[in-house]
Amino acid sequence: MGQNQVAMDALADNNVHHPVVWKTLLDRYVDKETFFRSLWDIFTIEMCLNLVTSIYLPEDRPHESCGCTLADILVTCHKQKILTGLLAFFSTFESDNDAIDVERRLLLAILHALAPDSAQLAVHSGQHYPFGHDYTISKYRLLRAALRAIDKNIHYHPDDLPSAKWRTDVFQAILSYMKSDVFTGCSLSHSEASVWTCRSHALMCMASLMRGGPEYSTVELNAEWVTKPLILNILPVIHDDRVADTPSLSAIPDIPDPPQCFELTIGAAGSILGQAFSREIPGVYEAFREEKGLGDIAVKISPHPELIELLLGYFTGLSKTKARNVSAIQSDDFLDWHIQDLHQVHVIGFVCACITYSDTLRHRILSSLVSIDPNHSEWDVIVKTLSNSDEFSFGKYILHRKTFPDDHDHLKKIMKVTVCILAQCLEGERDRKNGVNRLSKIFNYHTGLAETRRESRLRKGKKRVQDPEGGH
Repeated sequence: MGQNQVAMDALADNNVHHPVVWKTLLDRYVDKETFFRSLWDIFTIEMCLNLVTSIYLPEDRPHESCGCTLADILVTCHKQKILTGLLAFFSTFESDNDAIDVERRLLLAILHALAPDSAQLAVHSGQHYPFGHDYTISKYRLLRAALRAIDKNIHYHPDDLPSAKWRTDVFQAILSYMKSDVFTGCSLSHSEASVWTCRSHALMCMASLMRGGPEYSTVELNAEWVTKPLILNILPVIHDDRVADTPSLSAIPDIPDPPQCFELTIGAAGSILGQAFSREIPGVYEAFREEKGLGDIAVKISPHPELIELLLGYFTGLSKTKARNVSAIQSDDFLDWHIQDLHQVHVIGFVCACITYSDTLRHRILSSLVSIDPNHSEWDVIVKTLSNSDEFSFGKYILHRKTFPDDHDHLKKIMKVTVCILAQCLEGERDRKNGVNRLSKIFNYHTGLAETRRESRLRKGKKRVQDPEGGH
């Protein structure tokens, strides 16, 4: 039993030794039957973290020639026993999906256990709960490892019914986590990296699940899932540079084109919010207003190329709602607040700067923007100010960025072009709303120019006839 305890301590400490040292300990000195039976009785979160990392994230393990941990050897030599034991340990929160392999079932069970929703807590209140309400750093590290592994597994499996159910279960579990205090990290210092990297991985996972191509199951947002508290937890991510500018840590090297194209976490957050906006889900509009809307974002953060999906979704939702007599969002006053907040010079300038920075298709997003209320009283002033004032130039909007883009001078010129396209889209939308035929207008414009030139020539011809000397 003494050597068994040595092995237990080594598993928790995660010390590195040559593989031969660990294999010798297990083969010669440890009673493996007793070891595996008693392991789960004294299991700690540190042990779990070490085993989960060894199973799912081999890239984080040292190369065996340099040494390895006891967890690495256990997973290499006894992987099935470890998986079975871990799943039994977390079985209280395992979903009913036996068709899925044990590795994916375990990930979902860990996620449920570390961030259970209120319904799960009510159902399982009298049962074993791993680690209690432990909000230690180790818990966040385990959650981060599970989320990273989930993000990898999203892309590795076919679009069959069990996988589709697993993805939906994962999506709902991540939603529960993002609504909880575990996501906000209120019990820990926000400077702790594990807290905000967990947020980053959760947002990346959710965005990946929502953006699947035809060969993946795509999970769609609905009003039941997307509530105001959820959005209020997501919105601060956009304001937090540590999270917003975190690179996508879930790159999938073995898959050439995974259904995820975000370089930074802010892109994933923007995509989620954009889809909620475009589906006119009330909770996202309520939360956006409570956080002072786009007007506040335009003041507090610099333009970001990965905010485009958020902006396009916001404009699309407002445009669809405005086009109907009955607001799908809430009351007419509520809709008017969003429209008034949007139609400000600094906000439209911010939008133009984001579009310029992203090199996106400008006509599409600007047409969506002006379609909301093309006859708004502020539009003419906005376009004139953006066209003529340096106060709202591209350089002013990125003044507080830590690093300037290399093509800063070029982008300043492109910003001017973006504003010109905005003016064109606005004129076109006004003509459409007011029943003016654009082709006829263009034809009449060119016809008028031709007639003016012809009349001018006729006048000059008459003068030449009247004045043979050609005098003027």
